[in-house]
Amino acid sequence: MVLKNLLRRLDLTTLQLFIAVYEEGTLTRAAEREAIAVSAASKRLLELEQAVGATLFQRNARGMTLTPAGETLLHHARRVMR
Repeated sequence: MVLKNLLRRLDLTTLQLFIAVYEEGTLTRAAEREAIAVSAASKRLLELEQAVGATLFQRNARGMTLTPAGETLLHHARRVMR
């Protein structure tokens, strides 16, 4: 059941958004790049973090940076997106 919930939240749009946040450095720029509302992007990332059970980004005034868990997911997300 846990795996089923995880897979439901790991859709390609969410993975692409995750990669965009890393590459752009801010949620606002990533949402703009992916043509999604900032509130929807924020919700997707929070649901992704809940699904994997880890914080993926450190949020600060200058933007967002990956945590070690985020770095691991980034590696796998890029492979999936290729």
